[in-house]
Amino acid sequence: YPSFFSGGFVSRDGPLPEAMEKTHFSITMRAIGWKDKLAEPTDKHAEAPNKEMITKVSGTNPGYGATCTMLVVSALTILNEKDKMPD
Repeated sequence: YPSFFSGGFVSRDGPLPEAMEKTHFSITMRAIGWKDKLAEPTDKHAEAPNKEMITKVSGTNPGYGATCTMLVVSALTILNEKDKMPD
């Protein structure tokens, strides 16, 4: 009973395509790291992080369109950069 429990905001039919394209999102991310790359992924930095980046990601259709894209890009990053992932 999604419609009943959400006060009519959610239904079994899902949103209309027009409504999905009119919905927008914006995410601001802050990353802290190092300016210099390590020679090997197993090396450790000797100093504290010395670089900061702020990135804004925005788009339309966060529920269906953007979520799928984010999930696939995250999976590809994990597969292609597994040597850089923490243990």
